Parts: sequence; structure tokens; C-alpha cells
Amino acid sequence: MQTNKISVVIQYYGNPVILRTIEHLDNMKYVDQFIFVSDKETIDTNTEHLIVKSSYPFGGKVIKFICEKVKGDYILFITEQSLLEINNTTIEQFLNKAANSSAGLFYSDYSVRNNNELSKHPLIDYQSGSIRDDFDFGPLLFLKKSALESACEDLQIEQNHSLFSGLYQLRLAVSRKFSIEKI
Repeated sequence: MQTNKISVVIQYYGNPVILRTIEHLDNMKYVDQFIFVSDKETIDTNTEHLIVKSSYPFGGKVIKFICEKVKGDYILFITEQSLLEINNTTIEQFLNKAANSSAGLFYSDYSVRNNNELSKHPLIDYQSGSIRDDFDFGPLLFLKKSALESACEDLQIEQNHSLFSGLYQLRLAVSRKFSIEKI
């Protein structure tokens, strides 16, 4: 039975602004687990969390750890180390789209705040079969756990040694069995 619980995967390499994003996410009703990717052994937050120690934010070791430890129905990958203003409405839009779609991975347009000005940052639609390693999904990737689990089975052999391409390999593995949708 799905409960709409979300596991958040976020990088933390000492940037204090990330702690504000973590605090903000921790107050959201759907967030159930944090997995920090860090070069530190401990992180001083009030959140319950797991840490995967790695200098390579989304290398094979990190993806393997996530595959083994994630417990949420959905996984929110935060791929940038900047302050993100995410609200429950945004999360609910991801959840609603995921519940009503056979896709496995979701991303969306976003806005960037520069001083007090907000500018839109539209993204292009994902093309089925795309193998670009520089495709811009924005700062958030939202996955169904079923898509993650399916991809993790495919990645067991190839994931072990990649330092830089773990997230890219995960996306390709997801795209073999699920579509990728922009919301």
C-alpha cells in the first residue's frame, strides 16, 4: 500500500545554505527519510538521516546505497547545492502526476530567485531514447520507488565502479522500462 512517503536524497558538502533547504523539507508532511551524500561522517541536523560518505555525489557507490536503503514510496533527488524553495503544493503536484501516470521519473520547469526577482527557467521535454549525459532536468528529480527498484536490478553489475555517472546510468536504466515525464 502506498502512503506517499518521500525519501529525499541531498548532497551536503558543508554549504550552510543546504541546511536551510533540509530544515524546510523536514517540515513537509510527505518527507519521511533523508539520505545525505557527503564527505563527512556526521551532519549536525535535527533530522533523522542516513549518510553515504562519498566525494562523488552521484557515483555508483551512492546509487547502490540508495537502492539498498531507501524506504519511501517516492524518491526526491536534489541535484544542486543551492537554497531551494519547495512547498507542499509542488510536492503534491509531483505526487499527483506520479499516481496518475505510468512514467517512472518526473521533472519540471522551475524559477530562479535573483535578489528579489523571480525568473522562469523552462526545461525542454525529454525525448524517448535520449542518451545525452548533460540533459537539464533542473534541481529536482522525482522517482517512483518501483522505477528505482527495477533500475537497481539492472545496475547491479555496472554501478560498482562509476565515480561520476551513477545518476546518469540510473536515468538510462529507468528509461528502459518507464517513461520520463516533464510536469
